Amino acid sequence: MSKILVFSFFVLVAGIVSFFVLKNRKYANYTLYVSIVIAVIITVIFSAVQTSSNKENMKLEIAFNNGATLLCNKVKIDKSNFNYEFGTSSFMSKPDYMPAMMIYNIEDCKLEK
Repeated sequence: MSKILVFSFFVLVAGIVSFFVLKNRKYANYTLYVSIVIAVIITVIFSAVQTSSNKENMKLEIAFNNGATLLCNKVKIDKSNFNYEFGTSSFMSKPDYMPAMMIYNIEDCKLEK
């Protein structure tokens, strides 16, 4: 997703550069306005997608904390065998769980039915 923001930044920079390069031409302002609008649209879309993803992750985290079992890559994740790590948004197996040191990203998980 960060590629989208980098692209948005380059669109904005290209619009500003073209404004100064084409300063004496009548369509210079239009290129600047169009690049600003495109950059804003891309940023808003990125923000909406990110918010949706964050809501889904929060639902999974709340379910896990309430004792629900999650399914991550065909492995059952529950509170008795795994801990949720906030910094990495992942589930790490507890030291006494075998096989040891299993890590699953929350993006790869869903609620078990």
